[in-house]
Amino acid sequence: MTTSFHHGESRPDPAVSTLDDTAPPGGGPGPRSGFLFGLGFAAIGTAMANLVPLVLTLSIKATEIDPRGATTVVSIVASVGALCSLIAFPVFGRLSDRATGRLGRRRPFLLLGAVLFAAGAAGMLTATGTATLTAAGVVTAIGFSSATVALTAVIPDQLAPDRRGPASAIVGLSLPLGAVAGLFVAQLVSPNLPAMILLPAGIGVAGCLLFSLTLRDPRLPADRRPPSAGRTSSAPSG
Repeated sequence: MTTSFHHGESRPDPAVSTLDDTAPPGGGPGPRSGFLFGLGFAAIGTAMANLVPLVLTLSIKATEIDPRGATTVVSIVASVGALCSLIAFPVFGRLSDRATGRLGRRRPFLLLGAVLFAAGAAGMLTATGTATLTAAGVVTAIGFSSATVALTAVIPDQLAPDRRGPASAIVGLSLPLGAVAGLFVAQLVSPNLPAMILLPAGIGVAGCLLFSLTLRDPRLPADRRPPSAGRTSSAPSG
């Protein structure tokens, strides 16, 4: 803390903020009990819903559709999905930060992720060609972007800087843990392809829904909404 000296006494500098770094950001009530468990379940489920198709079930489905060109089909689906996910991340991030709806800023994107995971799994299960399988892969990839944006944003929303380490570690470990757990679950029901597709996606849906129900996500007042891109204030030139 910066101090000023007057007659040998140290006093807080009034120009320096004295906010408590351990308080929840924004002065809110902080996360509910079980926040880390809910975050971990949702993050690992999200990884399962996205990675199991890429690592396992997509290639099986592609072989059913086109046995001779399965490798090409997998490459197309994975590449288009990755491109769409890359575009969706910053778009959802910006929309999430500026959302002022009654559901809060992060909850709508958790719910959207759940819906897209379910739709993507159903689309993969019923796909009959490369185009429909690619569409299912894109839907799943965008769902992953939506849910991941919300799961990473809730950490600074809910926790003070000195309490974010465990939550950040959980989200960081969710990809490898989700891949391992998802493949284990899929192998348990192998060779039943519908179950191999639907079960990991269902866990992702359940994780997003349960976390969205327990998340304290207050509505953002319109007057506190960040400016849209390109609308930045600048000091007048003299």
